[in-house]
Amino acid sequence: MNLAIRGIEGDLGDEPADSFLHDLHPDLKADFILANPPFNMSDWGGDQLSEDKRWKFGAPPENNANFAWVQHFIYHISPNGFAGFVLANVSLASESAIENDIRKNIIEADLVDCVVSLPGKLFYSTPIPVCLWIIARNKTRIPFRNHSGETLFIDASMLGKSENRTHIYLTDDEIENIANTYNYWRTPNSNYKNIDGYCRSVTLDTIRKDSYNLFPGNYIGIEFVKTRMSNNEFTRQVNQKYGRYLKAVKGFENSSYLLSKQVKRLVGRQIYKPSNFINIKLSDILEPSDERLGKQPEPEIITCTEKAGLILQRERFAKRVAIDDTSNYKVVRKTDIVYNPYLLWAGAIDQCWIVDLGITSPAYEVFKIKDGFDPTLIGMLLKSRRMIKIYSGISIGTIQRRRRAPAEKFLNLKVTIPSQEEQNTIIKLTATVQDNIYATRGMTDNLNDFILDLCKYWIISNER
Repeated sequence: MNLAIRGIEGDLGDEPADSFLHDLHPDLKADFILANPPFNMSDWGGDQLSEDKRWKFGAPPENNANFAWVQHFIYHISPNGFAGFVLANVSLASESAIENDIRKNIIEADLVDCVVSLPGKLFYSTPIPVCLWIIARNKTRIPFRNHSGETLFIDASMLGKSENRTHIYLTDDEIENIANTYNYWRTPNSNYKNIDGYCRSVTLDTIRKDSYNLFPGNYIGIEFVKTRMSNNEFTRQVNQKYGRYLKAVKGFENSSYLLSKQVKRLVGRQIYKPSNFINIKLSDILEPSDERLGKQPEPEIITCTEKAGLILQRERFAKRVAIDDTSNYKVVRKTDIVYNPYLLWAGAIDQCWIVDLGITSPAYEVFKIKDGFDPTLIGMLLKSRRMIKIYSGISIGTIQRRRRAPAEKFLNLKVTIPSQEEQNTIIKLTATVQDNIYATRGMTDNLNDFILDLCKYWIISNER
């Protein structure tokens, strides 16, 4: 199917077969091999192939086919041939002694021509970062230069352009640059140069000293920025980041001053105690929101969990959980209330403070707080332990994990809260607290950026 989609003809043999257990091309010696085998394949029939003639560098472990594929490709390369294939990064330095020995033997045979580390999220089926192996049977072959005992390492792990939150792709320019780097390196009298942080030609002896580890990052050095800066330029950049931190500090000081005034007014020597309370339905406080994303650009996707509340989906899951088309997802704005109807009884309810604008699953319930009510006070109430106990009573269904809490039942609940007049007094303090929390995050983020740049610079200052 892969060949057919791309309009390529190929002799796949007379029947469907397993490349390991029934190789339909046992005598094939190819000049060029391109492959994208399954990563970390555990059930590949290794127990039936322990004495196979292809395992010149060692019998692969029965629980992982990575080095079975590598040796299968090497076996089928012609005396002057090349093989290029994609594997999981674990193939570059694994915890398996068997795999380490096989990799060592392949390296000692001087077959590894080039290793390219690639970014994660290139494949739709897995988010893991991968690597490209290039095997050369004859490194003395004309028209290329004699580069026996050398291997080129390229680190392309930071390249790529985001297509969406779960998938990136290499641009045409990036692909061309990687290909040119490899071709210039093996071409006589070319203008190839080692580039710190991107590529380096390494001798076999150097690889031996690093225990036959093939991770490019072990050899290429550290590049601080993609475009190398002068010390003066870098100094200006760091000072700009520190300036942003000082600006954030100023904002925090202003909000802290306002907060101290509110604390003095409502806490002081004795905390303010509301005297007027109302018993009111949630439907009088909350308004259901069914705003959908539509054709707007996709913002952060947030999900509601039982213990952590609302979190960014990209921080919770290694790969995208949301469907590609999120036009029907519900829009969530700051202070909105969100709950998972199937897990409300377990505490899957929270108030949105992590983004100004986000989207969430259309299966979730989203509510806006009506004017005249203190968002912070209402949010704290709705996710309190007392309310979570009440939510269990409105959840319907016999299967615990699928008990659903309808929005109608939720909105029909009654709560006792300070009156709106009392909340008008309280909100000046709660809103100022939220401003302080936001300002604190800004200070932390800017200070982290500042010290991160400084430490990176100090680490690689001997290379500059």
